[in-house]
Amino acid sequence: MTDDQPALEEHIKEVYAQTGLALYLAQCFEMALANFLFIYHRATNQRVTVEELLSLESSNAKKTLGSLLKRTKDLCAFDQDTVDRLELALEQRNRLCHHFFKDHGESFLSTSGREKMLNTLAEFQRSLQIADTVIEAANRAMAKAVGVTDEIVQQELAKVYASAANA
Repeated sequence: MTDDQPALEEHIKEVYAQTGLALYLAQCFEMALANFLFIYHRATNQRVTVEELLSLESSNAKKTLGSLLKRTKDLCAFDQDTVDRLELALEQRNRLCHHFFKDHGESFLSTSGREKMLNTLAEFQRSLQIADTVIEAANRAMAKAVGVTDEIVQQELAKVYASAANA
């Protein structure tokens, strides 16, 4: 084993960790879109049954990120800059999930290559965070429109945290 083996292993682990973070952020964005469609349905339908809402939630869970984004863009009039940011996040998520390690196979073998990978992952993370923030802002506005206040959201979050602490 060479003296630089621990540093090499840590660098490789960092690439995997940052990939995991980017994937997590992609799933946050995806969930925000599913929530948008759920809240939109509730906000635009005066009478909706619990069964209809559960069916919608189940249906959204089976859709791709691209499908969720397309439906969201059909329902909400975003400015072009926002649309571009949302579409970039989708493109980067797809690159991450379907091509990232294949496209960076040789890069993974060198320190400078892994640094390039980490820079790309940081770019993906920023883009996905922006997209998630945009959709979450729309979700908060719609939730307020149907009577879900910040206080109600905080109470529900407290219940989730308490439940997680006891698990």
